[in-house]
Amino acid sequence: MLVGKSMQVVQLQNVLSSRFAQMALVREARANLGVALEKAVENPDQLARILAKSFFREMTNTGFSTSQIIQASSEIITQLSSSLNRHSKRMEKPKPQPD
Repeated sequence: MLVGKSMQVVQLQNVLSSRFAQMALVREARANLGVALEKAVENPDQLARILAKSFFREMTNTGFSTSQIIQASSEIITQLSSSLNRHSKRMEKPKPQPD
């Protein structure tokens, strides 16, 4: 029974490694992703939460420690703050008055 299961696993792995199966999986994923993105775009706050959770999961799965994840998050906040400061300075510049 174990040998039969092992053979079945090898056969399934070969099917998944075929170009045809990979393209079918990609097409299916794109279709599902499109629907999910359409719903998420309707609610930007939800999209931001999804991205933040994905960012956290990926860093955790990659083996980053809590302090490294906090450092990366802090860097994102620093870049956002810098961008906001540049934008606010642009908005504060007086507009040239026509003569």
